[in-house]
Amino acid sequence: MDNENINENLESRLSDIRNLYQIINNVKNEKKKFLLKHKMQTEMDFMIDRIEEYYYKYVLKNKKEDKIKNETEKLIYKSRKTMDMFLPYILLYNITESNQVNQN
Repeated sequence: MDNENINENLESRLSDIRNLYQIINNVKNEKKKFLLKHKMQTEMDFMIDRIEEYYYKYVLKNKKEDKIKNETEKLIYKSRKTMDMFLPYILLYNITESNQVNQN
């Protein structure tokens, strides 16, 4: 698949997302509308997080921080570096807490 097709497909998918949001926004039942919007937001958050992770992994990881000029790239870089640094400790803490609760 060439770059032009990928761009067209991506634009089409983004348009589909916008259209879906409009359809959801027109739902009359407020509880259903809230649920659908919440689910859409959750799924999009997950998707964005994964794309940022890939972007960091394949584009930013080996760059020096002072070479990164774009603010969005800086944000991705700093958040991923922080996660790389602290995630093992967070996981260890959660495992320890879980074990203590299970022993009691």
